[in-house]
Amino acid sequence: MGKEKIKPFYSDEVLGKSPFIGNLSIPATLLPVSEYIEDRDGDMMPKEVWVERTPFTRLYIVSEHRKFTNNLSDKATSLFLWILFELEHGHDYLWVDKSRYMSERGIKSYNTYINASKELVRYCFLAYTPVKDVFWVNPNFAYRGNRVKRFRDNVVKIGG
Repeated sequence: MGKEKIKPFYSDEVLGKSPFIGNLSIPATLLPVSEYIEDRDGDMMPKEVWVERTPFTRLYIVSEHRKFTNNLSDKATSLFLWILFELEHGHDYLWVDKSRYMSERGIKSYNTYINASKELVRYCFLAYTPVKDVFWVNPNFAYRGNRVKRFRDNVVKIGG
């Protein structure tokens, strides 16, 4: 075996400020929530939270998922990353516009797309639907929205 790798020490203080923060702009809206707090005068005021407005997809961090992902070919990884950007809020399925995908990725061969999609199906990132080029996206890996709200019957209560 090779030399054992030792993780270096690092922290916010050691690293300093990220070079990406300078031009970071996070669109957000202040929304009231159904909780109330008492202000300095003793009046009850609705609590507010900042909600980010930029759409995002959650990638669920489980070590087994990383192992599956590491086994993917570069083409399958590329397709899965493209899918993460294309997911629609609240849906666990997606139509892959293969022409746009291939154009954006500079892919010339239709077989490259077919092989990548088959590989994602084989590793259970995707599943076929009855509609051509529409796939189920495994919400164990990624989802755009609130899985607890969408898949209530699958919630496993832990603690409290």
